[in-house]
Amino acid sequence: MSCIELSPAHLHGQLDIAKVAPSKSYLHREIICSALAGQDIPQGNSDDTNATRECISAILSGKRECNARESASTLRFLIPLALIKGGCTFRVCGKLAQRPLSEYGCIDGARIEAYDDRIEVSGTIKSGTFVIQGDISSQFVSGLMFALPLLSGDSEIRFEKPLQSADYALMTADVLSHYGIEIKETEQGFFIKGNQHYMPSPPQAIEGDLSYAANFIVANALGAEIDIKGLNTNSLQPDRRIFEMLDKDVCDVSQCPDLFPILCVASCGRVGRTDIINAGRVRLKESDRIVAMVTELSALGADIRENADGVTITGKGFLHGGEVHSHNDHRVAFALTVAALCLCRDKVVLHGAECVKKSAPEFFGEIERLIDNA
Repeated sequence: MSCIELSPAHLHGQLDIAKVAPSKSYLHREIICSALAGQDIPQGNSDDTNATRECISAILSGKRECNARESASTLRFLIPLALIKGGCTFRVCGKLAQRPLSEYGCIDGARIEAYDDRIEVSGTIKSGTFVIQGDISSQFVSGLMFALPLLSGDSEIRFEKPLQSADYALMTADVLSHYGIEIKETEQGFFIKGNQHYMPSPPQAIEGDLSYAANFIVANALGAEIDIKGLNTNSLQPDRRIFEMLDKDVCDVSQCPDLFPILCVASCGRVGRTDIINAGRVRLKESDRIVAMVTELSALGADIRENADGVTITGKGFLHGGEVHSHNDHRVAFALTVAALCLCRDKVVLHGAECVKKSAPEFFGEIERLIDNA
């Protein structure tokens, strides 16, 4: 499925997000905590969550190598746990080796070396105070939260700058609490008592993935009629903000960067100007998402201008057809698919469509079903 042809279509039918796309963020965390509690590990539903399942199993069984594939969550969540076990080589692909790991410079005695196809982690991690910038990714905070409770002494995580995507750290603390691990929020960050133990927990029902659902929520805003089930509108998932951003002239994505691609499409569907701001971190994802969305939406006729940390879009309410590329980025592929089906007047050929398997391998199957129901 290197490319797929998409024609304008009306999407209609029911979609249970909890069934087709349980929250990837929650599933990563449940997999890790279940493994640390010594109980059955939930199955993954995508390349990313399967990578976490395989890597945590390898680390806890004493293996010195595992395959993180292209999953930043897997790599960043598991580096501190790998240090407890004496280190590990993480095999990687795509752009993962180029994505930042500098925040783990806060771990004295750790050595993290990046190569094109692997990340080599060696050294130790000891309890203490861990000072991080806070404006690169909350995944480093979550990674420390998984490991620090297992150390002999108490620890603190302190932020030099306000934590970006802070809800993800709170989500980690919430999942950890189900396994008997206590994390206390402080004015400067988090306090983690040492000598804690992961306790078995009853299987948790995983709510629908709001990052994935956002694509269908925007499709509805553009005229689709999809009955979306399985969402928790009070979720800790930061992308719950999609509901409040659809009609805004200025969308601040500092706390929900994964919404950037689909908000670009939504903005093209509005008549008038929209500014999407504080999106600088999306340049460090699977692709430079600012460049990707400006390039591909421009190819479809959008009036979109790149800024240092976001974009300015003057929406016309429609786009043309053409050929576009996913940039090997699942969220770019999702967003361009919605644009092709719901905004474009002519057919679109999407190259690199297979990248959706990173998080939602059944995406195009669901799209076909919703078109068939139209």
